[in-house]
Amino acid sequence: MIKLHPKNKEEVGVKNVKQFSFVKTFIYILLVSFVQMSVNGQDAAGAASVINRASAKSNYQKNLKKYKDNSNFLVLPGLVADKADKSIVIDGEITELTSGEPSELFVIYDKSSHGYEALAYSFARPADIIKALKFLGMTPGKSVDSMNRQLWPKGERVLFSFVVDPKKPKEVPMKNFVIYTRTGKTPEHRLSQVFTGSVMVDDFDDKSKKVLMADYMDPYGIATSYTEPGSIMTTPDNVSKGTAYGSVTSGPLLPPKGTPIKIVLRPEYTDGKQRMQYFDLNIATNGLGNIVYKVKKSNAADYNTLTLDTFLKQMIEVVEDGHDPFVKVEFDKNLSIGTIKKVAALLQEIESVNGIRIDVPAEYEPFYRTFLPNEQFRVRKKRYSQPCELWLSESNNVVSAKVIKPTATYLENQIDPNITIKEFPVKDLKEFKEVLNANSDPEIKVLLIFVPENMQYSKVYNYIRPIMKEYPTLYIFEESNMNVK
Repeated sequence: MIKLHPKNKEEVGVKNVKQFSFVKTFIYILLVSFVQMSVNGQDAAGAASVINRASAKSNYQKNLKKYKDNSNFLVLPGLVADKADKSIVIDGEITELTSGEPSELFVIYDKSSHGYEALAYSFARPADIIKALKFLGMTPGKSVDSMNRQLWPKGERVLFSFVVDPKKPKEVPMKNFVIYTRTGKTPEHRLSQVFTGSVMVDDFDDKSKKVLMADYMDPYGIATSYTEPGSIMTTPDNVSKGTAYGSVTSGPLLPPKGTPIKIVLRPEYTDGKQRMQYFDLNIATNGLGNIVYKVKKSNAADYNTLTLDTFLKQMIEVVEDGHDPFVKVEFDKNLSIGTIKKVAALLQEIESVNGIRIDVPAEYEPFYRTFLPNEQFRVRKKRYSQPCELWLSESNNVVSAKVIKPTATYLENQIDPNITIKEFPVKDLKEFKEVLNANSDPEIKVLLIFVPENMQYSKVYNYIRPIMKEYPTLYIFEESNMNVK
């Protein structure tokens, strides 16, 4: 802030008092104009924010009186939820984004500093929007949590529309205001958002307290084009911020900066239908040695034994009926590692936003991508770090094990490290765990496992089961390509 320090009347002189009064009045007018044009760092077009915020506060007071005795309505600052109409109307305004610019965020809280990449500001707090969605009967799902192998956002979906002209209160789908750069057109389908509810984070001022991230820090997300754990709603796809950048831009229909709008939220389904469906999938072999897919809904008692074709047809029907199938996968312990690897590769092919979503595995079951490691990590010099390795071999039905600890050292002006290894044969599971813990970097909770392709999974599982809590990231390489350097 620029501070003015004019001299007092005595210093200026009586003959200059009138001149000084004029200058002071002129400067005051300029300062008032400047404040009106620069609230929250915005330029002239941002003056609407002051008016729109005041309007939102005024609307809140009016709505409190209007719906005081009506239990079908929930009134919170910046919004009104109508249980009978299954809608939430939020006071908002168009951000500083202009046509053709990347739109990584669709709607953000007006505290956000990310207006340059969002379509609209909301004058309602994210936490209050969560309350309103609950009032309509919706329940928050779960945000993506890659550390715990939840790679897809979970929750029912919400549809967004904007009302731009108060004289013609038509709800225009949010998709009409963006362009997919891949096609050069507006999205074919509604930009539905998964109601995850955001994540909780530590309060900066009191670490013993948890606060809603969307209420507390940038980007103050309400609706996004990429997978944002901190937003209360997010894209159904599993797409990172970097990957999404530039894939969605604001379209030519986006009104000018500062335009007051109503943001209308509606549940995707209002008839009790649930998008989320959960399945358990057990992959095994039948008596003839063929792979079978045992499938059941997670709340059902019995499995249906299917072929691959019938399993895929069932999942297609679920998707076409408007559901998201989350599938919890478990491999039968009698399968060979080579067979599991092939099935895991197939699952990876059919996992997508328009296919199945592999769910978090059951406790003490590895994630299916455990069997699909990055093959370049067979070369120790290409690894980002040097975790311990477990090597298993088998002779006359007896499994032998050893732990290998690679160490990387770098010489001056050398890009690739020199790798040295230490080998520790282990006689049983107890010794294996002791050796592993003694030689592992406490910051690297990863274990690379090398086994024969035809080894039965149960024999590998005996070693990984006791250490899965301490080493949650496991990768299993099979022996048909055991060229480790």
